[in-house]
Amino acid sequence: MNKNQFNMLTPSTVEKIGENAFYFCENLKEVVIKDGVKSLGVGMFSSCDLLENVSLPSTLTSIPDSCFLLLKVDLKGKLKAYF
Repeated sequence: MNKNQFNMLTPSTVEKIGENAFYFCENLKEVVIKDGVKSLGVGMFSSCDLLENVSLPSTLTSIPDSCFLLLKVDLKGKLKAYF
């Protein structure tokens, strides 16, 4: 991993991640969201161009349509999301 790239792991006490939480985090490569999170904010991963892996918890009740807005990757190809 490039020294400028980073991964993110949410604490288990988090229940909601707000709007645009990681908006334009150009060097975000991987996100692990732990069980307990129930909702994700609109535009949460917008413009996170290096994002490759997202691990989503079973406690998640919905994903906003624009959660992955403006990504330059093909969601069916490079980005992997795990539920």
